[in-house]
Amino acid sequence: MIFIHKEIELRIIEDYKNGIKPKDICEKYNVVNFYNILNKYKVQRFNKKWTQEELDILQLSYPCETWEMILKLIPKFSKSEITQKASRMGISRDLFQYTDEDIEVFKKHYGTMSVKSFIDSFFPNKSESAILTKANRLGLKSREHWSDDENNILFKHYSSITNKELKHKFLNNRTLTAITCQATNLGLKKTEITNIQFSKNELIENLLKLSSKLGRTPTCDDLLVDDNAPSPSTYHRYFGSYSNACLEAGLKVNPINTFGNTGFHEASDGTLCLSAAEVTITEFLIENDIKFQKEVMYSDIIDDERCGKKRCDWLLCDGTVIEYFGMPERESYKLKMKQKIELCKDNKIKLIALYRKDLNKLHKIFKPLTNVSTVTTKR
Repeated sequence: MIFIHKEIELRIIEDYKNGIKPKDICEKYNVVNFYNILNKYKVQRFNKKWTQEELDILQLSYPCETWEMILKLIPKFSKSEITQKASRMGISRDLFQYTDEDIEVFKKHYGTMSVKSFIDSFFPNKSESAILTKANRLGLKSREHWSDDENNILFKHYSSITNKELKHKFLNNRTLTAITCQATNLGLKKTEITNIQFSKNELIENLLKLSSKLGRTPTCDDLLVDDNAPSPSTYHRYFGSYSNACLEAGLKVNPINTFGNTGFHEASDGTLCLSAAEVTITEFLIENDIKFQKEVMYSDIIDDERCGKKRCDWLLCDGTVIEYFGMPERESYKLKMKQKIELCKDNKIKLIALYRKDLNKLHKIFKPLTNVSTVTTKR
């Protein structure tokens, strides 16, 4: 009989609880009596099959609960096994995790001071967006009310100048995220081009240049994957439609070729969408009273030279960005997708990335943001 030192046995048990496979543990420590060791220390063996109840708990708790709570809710799986399962299901954690002590700080101090002071005092390494998101999920409200004068400034100027200009000229004590979130709460939208001013001639020249490069009339998809091209919605705002822009440029208009499988679609509230999938997501947000702005410039949310002309698909009132990535199989689109993901990650912006496979489970993905047990998706 081979003697195994107690210290080695305890390491074996720790590895097992951390999700390392028995086969790998046996190879690592050169042991054959692995299960005898588990029995000796009365270690519960993991049943590797997930029940539907456990999967539902994982779906709801993994994005927002502490690890201590998750391990209590799903006790038979280790942390690494839970992480691996969540990854396969496409579920991600919040960008920032909070301890039980952190939660107590939120409950005791959030709302007693300005958000900026709260961050400076207790969470200096976390972004405002992260703090607002966590407070929202905890059901906490800030007492840092916007004055009537500040709201009137938004009503007067939000649609016509950039958020950076708003902050510099009128709201120096507010952050870009706070300005955008309050505008969303007030139902305000950018109705004019603010970040990048074009003339119609410049837009036509851009369109002709891309057409010459492609050897045909560009589609909306062509514009979306080209960082140097204005977006389809830009042409829609200036010319009333992308077809009108093509006509004015002297290009042949073929609705199918021009718009590909997308084109412009209108949601029930009049929001302009670039695809039927975007309509599905937009209608979901409308039906579940999740406030949002569509096609917001990244430069209106964060100060990063990489923002360029990039826009996010949806911006929620807590600063969360939603992107629908409908063409990840295209290399040029994949590059642009990666740039947006990195932009959010580097600037600590909460990002909800949606793909085709997610359209039928929006109720699960957005359940933490809704107050109902069952929600529907209009298709």
